[in-house]
Amino acid sequence: MARNSSPREQTLWPTKLGGKVFAPPPPIDWNAAISTTLSTEIDWDAVKIKELETWCFAQADSLARAGGLILDESSRAKLAKAVAAAVQRASLTLERYARGEPSSESIWAPGSGVESRPHRTVSGGKPVKFDELIAGWAAWSLSQCVN
Repeated sequence: MARNSSPREQTLWPTKLGGKVFAPPPPIDWNAAISTTLSTEIDWDAVKIKELETWCFAQADSLARAGGLILDESSRAKLAKAVAAAVQRASLTLERYARGEPSSESIWAPGSGVESRPHRTVSGGKPVKFDELIAGWAAWSLSQCVN
């Protein structure tokens, strides 16, 4: 899967499909014609969703190995679903940032319990690649589990 350094060009996790990862399949319409139900067209969105699920399981396995955890299938699936949810939230946040929208999810948001700091813009800094962001989150997440 492609990774880019610009949030506008992030293609690892398509947010339009990300919310459907690990979602149950749509119910079968028993009233639909068999020719409609057994369509020979390939549902490319379903293929991409399956790829994302496979990627989430790989990330879950990597996180478990890094943390020295041995997981049963149920726990492995829960961790993979947590990865999907976290990456979907991060990707949606990156999309909002790319559009220039302010964040209400910041730890500096009112009511967060963290003292407010003045808003500042960063210019001329090194851009952070999406995979670096995810790797940093994974390391932080594991440190929270261990503590």
